[in-house]
Amino acid sequence: MRAPRLERVAGAVLAVLVLATPVAAQEAPAEEEPFYVDDVFEGRRPPYLAFHAGISHFGPGLAAGGRFGIPLVDNGFITTLNNSVHLSVGADLYYARFNDPVTGDEAGFGLGIPVALHWEFYLPKHWSAYAELGFNVYLSPAFFDGQDTIEAGAWILAAVGAVWRFAPKVGLEMRLGNPYSAVGLRIDL
Repeated sequence: MRAPRLERVAGAVLAVLVLATPVAAQEAPAEEEPFYVDDVFEGRRPPYLAFHAGISHFGPGLAAGGRFGIPLVDNGFITTLNNSVHLSVGADLYYARFNDPVTGDEAGFGLGIPVALHWEFYLPKHWSAYAELGFNVYLSPAFFDGQDTIEAGAWILAAVGAVWRFAPKVGLEMRLGNPYSAVGLRIDL
């Protein structure tokens, strides 16, 4: 009966995201001119911190975690556009299926450690769109279950997403990709 516990964890993660949004948005939002993708950026990009929860595309299907974005190129690979490149590193908690040699297939909590190149394009009216490509090291629930056999692995991480900045340094992030799709909160530091 792990499913009720999983529902409580997912509910708690979503509640934290919902409750944190008004607090994070309390900065006095100065009305800024909207920026456009063809406005070349001059300056330094901030690092970012992102928290998300969503649906994984394998096993029972829940994931939650966080990312830290380290700016690598302030005005991206295309110098005539408003874009940036970050190194995105983090940790993700999965509720996933694993192979228990004694009882058969079971489900439990696993850990993913993603490392990706994050390329973002800044659009009008506080929107941006991005693509990510990298890898994800995965420690399955069997690793944490104290079994003799340890299931670990890695796979290619690929995602596309968008960020809507509803406050000067805070945005709602939506991600569609592998190994999961999610929504969350992004904070520019």
